[in-house]
Amino acid sequence: MDAGTMMLIGTGIQAGSKIAGGIGARQAADYNAKAMEAQAPQEIAAAQRAAIERRTETDRVISQQVARGAASGAGAGPSLLDVIGDTAQAGEYRAKAEQYQGNERARQIRDRAKVTRWEGDRAFMGSIIEGIGGLASGAATYGARFAPSTTGGYDPTWRRTTVSYG
Repeated sequence: MDAGTMMLIGTGIQAGSKIAGGIGARQAADYNAKAMEAQAPQEIAAAQRAAIERRTETDRVISQQVARGAASGAGAGPSLLDVIGDTAQAGEYRAKAEQYQGNERARQIRDRAKVTRWEGDRAFMGSIIEGIGGLASGAATYGARFAPSTTGGYDPTWRRTTVSYG
C-alpha cells in the first residue's frame, strides 16, 4: 500500500473516531439525564412523606394542647382556641413548605437533566464538525502531496528539489 492510501485510511479512521466519541458522549449524557429524571419523582414523594409527617406531628401537638387545656380546667375558651388555631396554621404552613421544597428540588433535577442532554448534543455535533474538518484537512494534505502533474498523469518527481553540494 502506498503512502497516499495509508494517509487517506488514517484520516478516515481519525474522523470516525471523533464521531464515535461524540456518539458516546451523547449516549452517556442521555443515560445520566434519564437517571436524573427518575430521581425527580422520588424527591416529590419524599417531600410528600415529610409533609404528612409534619401534619401528623401538628395533630399530636394540638391533641396535647387540648388535653392540657382540659386538665387545667380551662376548657375550650378563646385563648386555647387561638393557640390551637395558630398551631394548626403553622403546621400546615410547614407541611406546604416541605412540599414546595420537594417540588423545587425535582424541578432543579429536571433542569440539570435538560442541561446534561444539551451538553451531550453539543458534544455530538462538535464531533461531527471535527470529523468533517479532519476529513477535509486530510483531503487537502493528500491533494498537496500527491497532486497529479500538469501533464495529465502522476509525476512522482514533482516534490523533489535539486540539492547542490558545491
